Amino acid sequence: MSIEIPELFCWAKVGADSGEGLRAIICRKELERQAGGGRFYWGVGNSVGPAVTELAVDGRHPAVVFSRMRTAAPVKQDAEPGALLLWRACLDRHGNAEPLPDHVVVTSRAPAHAGNTPRHHYALVCFSAEPLSAEPKGAMRFNELINYTSGRPLGYSHVTALVKRRAAGAPHGGPDYPVLMVAALQPPYVVQLQDPVLLPPEVAMSLGSTAASLDAEGWRRFASGLRKH
Repeated sequence: MSIEIPELFCWAKVGADSGEGLRAIICRKELERQAGGGRFYWGVGNSVGPAVTELAVDGRHPAVVFSRMRTAAPVKQDAEPGALLLWRACLDRHGNAEPLPDHVVVTSRAPAHAGNTPRHHYALVCFSAEPLSAEPKGAMRFNELINYTSGRPLGYSHVTALVKRRAAGAPHGGPDYPVLMVAALQPPYVVQLQDPVLLPPEVAMSLGSTAASLDAEGWRRFASGLRKH
């Protein structure tokens, strides 16, 4: 099944993260989607900022397109994260912390040295009526994309960005990126995460295998129980 790529969208390049393979991540995000009536949160290392609201035109929700990273293997810090943080809350529009929904699990690498303050971490608030899958359903030419805010070409280091597809005049060459999923961003679109807690190593390393044995209701109970660590 091919996917239609919109002209304006949030682009997220995804891969192995925090010791978890991409297929395992998508497997548990699919359970999260089912448990949340289609709604799931995808953790990202940078905020796409207030500009994402500009994509909400005529009541339509901005799209987020997920592409697999082109690197052959994850860097060591993604394959062997050491310790893992579970984020339990996010900032609301007034700057107050509120708990994440019970079915949501967002993790990130813990600081390398105990006592260091974790870096800011964010999550895209997504909705999909269709199941999430790691199978490619199309491709995008990198050279067709420009930064939505600045109008400049993207750098290869961009992992999450608001982009626009050039209708014409894109230079030839450049890599193609496989498209795995397209979802809709829902208000508040992106949140800054709060209240991280260190997960026990045995729990952190078994997230993927645990998810593989659960249904949506089992996932909801498991996700809610994680907050108690």
